[in-house]
Amino acid sequence: MVGEVKAFIMAAGIGSRLFPFTVNRAKAMVPILNKPLLQFGLEELKAAGIKDATILVKSGKEGIIKYFGDGKKFGLKIRYIEQKENLGTADAIKYAKDLIGDFLVLSGDTIFLHEDIEGLVKDYLRNKPDAVMAITEKEEVRSFGSVSFKGDKLIGIKEKTEEGRGFINAGMYMFSKGIFEAIDKVERRDNGEYFLTDALMKLKNVKVYKMKKMWVDVGYPWEILNATEALIKTIKTKNQGKVEKATIKGDVVIGKGTVIRSGTYIEGPVIIGERCEIGPNAYIRPNTVIGDDCKVGNACEVKNSVIMNGTKVPHLSYVGDSVIDEGCNLGAGTITANLRFDKADIKVLVKGKLEDSRRKKLGAFIGAGVQTGVNVNINPGIIISPNSRILPGETIRRNV
Repeated sequence: MVGEVKAFIMAAGIGSRLFPFTVNRAKAMVPILNKPLLQFGLEELKAAGIKDATILVKSGKEGIIKYFGDGKKFGLKIRYIEQKENLGTADAIKYAKDLIGDFLVLSGDTIFLHEDIEGLVKDYLRNKPDAVMAITEKEEVRSFGSVSFKGDKLIGIKEKTEEGRGFINAGMYMFSKGIFEAIDKVERRDNGEYFLTDALMKLKNVKVYKMKKMWVDVGYPWEILNATEALIKTIKTKNQGKVEKATIKGDVVIGKGTVIRSGTYIEGPVIIGERCEIGPNAYIRPNTVIGDDCKVGNACEVKNSVIMNGTKVPHLSYVGDSVIDEGCNLGAGTITANLRFDKADIKVLVKGKLEDSRRKKLGAFIGAGVQTGVNVNINPGIIISPNSRILPGETIRRNV
C-alpha cells in the first residue's frame, strides 16, 4: 500500500546557484507563494497518502527543523538526519539505510504533485524492480542531462551532453535495499562527489515512470519566478484584509491586517501577505507574490515579481520580473529594467558563468537587507548581494 511507504527527502544542499536567496536560509526554505519550497513536497506527500518522512539536512538545518518540527501540524511524522559532508546524491542516499523496507526518495528543492508520487509508488509496488526513476519531458535537456529508455526500462543517463527535446531525470525514485550495494560500487567523480545516477546504472532492473503532472525545479534565481508562475494559477480569491476604494480583478489573496489603499489597481493572480500596506495608487500586476509586513506605496508598479517579508517599496518605483529578499528598502524612483534592447534572452552571471535564463523578461535578484538610494536603475538579470547599499542615481550594470 502507498500509505505504508516511507519517504526520504534530500534537503541538505547548499544551493549556491540560488545566491543571494540561500545566504541566510536552506535551499529548501526558499519561499514560493509565501511558504517554503519544502512545504510543497510535504503537503503533496500527505495528499498521496504517505505520512512518514525522513529529511536529510545540513546547511541551514536549524531553520528547517524549527519550521517543520515533528511534522504534527502538517499531518506527518518527520525525523531528521544530518549529512556529515556534501559528497553528492549517492552519498546522501546512504543515510536512508535505517529505513525499513523499500523507500521513496524526493529532492527537497523540486515540486512534485501527489498524483505522480502515488503513480510512481504504485508502479514500483506492482512490478517490484530494483528501482523506479521518475522522468519528465523537457524542450531543452542540456541543463539537466538526458535519459534514454526502451519501453519502461532505463538504458542510459547522459550528464548535460545532449541538446534539444528529450526526457530528464526528475529527481524522484522508489528503491529496494539493493541500491545500497550499488552505491558501494560507485567511484568518486572528479568534482569529489558520488553520483546517484552512477549507482542506478549498476542495477539490473530499473524502470522509468513518465510523470503526468507539473514538475517544477528551483535551482537558479529566475526559477523562483518560473515556480511562482506555474503554481499561482491554482489560487482562489480570499480577502482577510481591508480594501478601500480600490479595483481588484481576477483571483487575489489578501492576508489578515493588510490594507489596500484607495486608487490601487490589482490584477490577479496575486498573493499579498499579512499586515501589508498597498497604495494608495499602486498597480499590482499578475503573478506577483508579496510577503508579510511589506509596503508598496504611492505610484509604484509591481509586475510578475516576488517581494519577501518586511521589504518596502514606498513610492515611485517599478519592480518587474524580479525577486527581492526580506528587509529591503527601495528608494524613490528605483527601477528594475527587465528587457534588453535587442529583445534577446537575458543571461545571468551565476558562480562566474553566464547562464541563459531562457526568459526575455527578467529583472533583478536582490538579497536581504539591501537599500537603494533615490533614482537607482538596475539592468536586467543583475544579482545584488545581501546588505548592499546602492548610492542615489547609480545605474547598476553588473552584479554587486
